[in-house]
Amino acid sequence: MRAASLILLMLLAQPAMTDEAEIEAVLSAVQDAFDAVRSQRREDWDEVLYSADGNILAFRPMPDAEPPAMESQLVTFGQRLAGIEPNGVDYVETWESEPNVWVRGPLAVVIGRYRFHIDGELSHCGSTIMDLAKEDNGWKVVNWSFTVEPEGCRTRQTLDFIE
Repeated sequence: MRAASLILLMLLAQPAMTDEAEIEAVLSAVQDAFDAVRSQRREDWDEVLYSADGNILAFRPMPDAEPPAMESQLVTFGQRLAGIEPNGVDYVETWESEPNVWVRGPLAVVIGRYRFHIDGELSHCGSTIMDLAKEDNGWKVVNWSFTVEPEGCRTRQTLDFIE
């Protein structure tokens, strides 16, 4: 976790002069990760991950907590993906609005709001942060952190009004 914070601080310390093609390549890699969520196929995940040793950090509401609180779960990609296979459920993750992208050399951070649908129904929304690293064959996800917020998601009408 300390390494991810250090990476983020390094990226924010100086304004990055990144061309649009590099930003699009980073966003394409993130879309590939969203697509791997949908496919539920290990081989798709293997294509987008830097390493199975990377981390997934999820914050979810604690049921019946007073006052409301979030609990966290930290697992490696390898732990989360053990035995994964398509189960017939349609998972779709999309950006709620344009994400922020910072690129500095071989490192990138993508931060934004997302929406998550299960079988066509909005399940939740939240904030997501992805750390990526550039390899010879493109950008790969190193770590993925997110919140799960079942309430307070913007409706399509709200998004249309904002845009």
